[in-house]
Amino acid sequence: MAQNIVQLVLGVLAYVAAAHSDLAPRHPDDAAPAAHRARYEYLALILKGWSTELSIDVTSLGVQAHAARASSRKRAPCSSAATRASCRFTRA
Repeated sequence: MAQNIVQLVLGVLAYVAAAHSDLAPRHPDDAAPAAHRARYEYLALILKGWSTELSIDVTSLGVQAHAARASSRKRAPCSSAATRASCRFTRA
């Protein structure tokens, strides 16, 4: 649930930044384009940093899930009661 909220806020910020980017060259007032450009540059930095952090988190979770699946495959043959007896190590 929290991940969906983060994605929603990130999307809204991206739309706001895009709006400021579009308004900067088209505004009839002389001072407004500089203000829109400054807001866009500020929001772009926030969006780039947030997107990078989110991608690192997603990649980390993917690696953890992949590693957990690989380790469970190694233990899977001995996990059931029927095959547990055949998995015991015997001394020669």
